[in-house]
Amino acid sequence: MSTDWSQLKSFEDWSGKLRELLDSGAKAAEAARGDVADELLEYADEVSFGDLKRRAREAVKDLALADLQAGTASLRSRSQDLASQQQLIQEVTAQANKDAKSIKLENLNQLAKSATDAITSLKEAKAAIGNGSDLPALATKIDKGLSSLESLRQSLEKLTS
Repeated sequence: MSTDWSQLKSFEDWSGKLRELLDSGAKAAEAARGDVADELLEYADEVSFGDLKRRAREAVKDLALADLQAGTASLRSRSQDLASQQQLIQEVTAQANKDAKSIKLENLNQLAKSATDAITSLKEAKAAIGNGSDLPALATKIDKGLSSLESLRQSLEKLTS
């Protein structure tokens, strides 16, 4: 089994290869153990000495017991691995949620600034009308207010998309 390691780039590639190797190792170990058990059973059927027959059959039982113990240990190990992975996923998710909240706060701060700018511009426009200022100055202030309101609208669109 030859592997071109340079072709493994991502976590998924590497973890897939590990799964493949572990599965191959488990199959090879099971096959070897099964071959020995088969040979012991055949031996027990053929041998005419009672004590040797008994010992061969006990060895087969021991192999079966070892299979069960290995399987149980493997299940425990996998359960522990799963628990570790779940903990890691929970931690990463919590950090991602925290980061997302921070990003939303930045957008909300920008939204508040835009709203403040719009209010200020409109107050200035109102003051200009009340003071009898000329219309070009009023138009400029209204344009500034509209620009601030457009910025506010764009910020809101970003928050909702």
